[in-house]
Amino acid sequence: MAPTSKLDNETEPFFPCSWDANVWVSTSFAVGMLIALAAILAGMGLLLFQSAQVASGLCFLGATATLCIVMMLSQYGITGYRIAADAIIVVRRRGSIRIPSETIQAVTLVETDALHGTRRIYGTGWSFGNAGVLSSPRWERIQVYITRKDSLVLIERADDIPVILSPDKPRPFIHAFHSARGPQ
Repeated sequence: MAPTSKLDNETEPFFPCSWDANVWVSTSFAVGMLIALAAILAGMGLLLFQSAQVASGLCFLGATATLCIVMMLSQYGITGYRIAADAIIVVRRRGSIRIPSETIQAVTLVETDALHGTRRIYGTGWSFGNAGVLSSPRWERIQVYITRKDSLVLIERADDIPVILSPDKPRPFIHAFHSARGPQ
């Protein structure tokens, strides 16, 4: 998989992925806590402005840095998936991920409890979506780009770990992939 910085062809089929309650709650909580921290730091900066200008400046700097972290994290949230003739593209606001078609052996539906018992090896979890590598009893390692744990699609690859995606409409997603890829 390779990150892509160029704009993807918007004429290719796009499959959105909506957030489940876990993503909404964790994202709202994380963003709310970071904004509250920024507000507290800004308030402290205002209180210290007359007596300790250096400390006040540091508070304002901390508030600004906290808001920048929120903006940065939101840029890597998963918005959907695009299917091109040569790849499946995980669409994010910044830095989409390409999964080349020639490495894909199969694209299939996965049962709802497929991620039961997984442990995160690395990546982000449930704030703006779940992206990273997991370990589970079923797979030694699995790459995920999901926003919920139902409607999952498994991409089995020849020389790399499998990938799980969560398009809103998994069956049309699989059909569009096979149509775009053509006969094998």
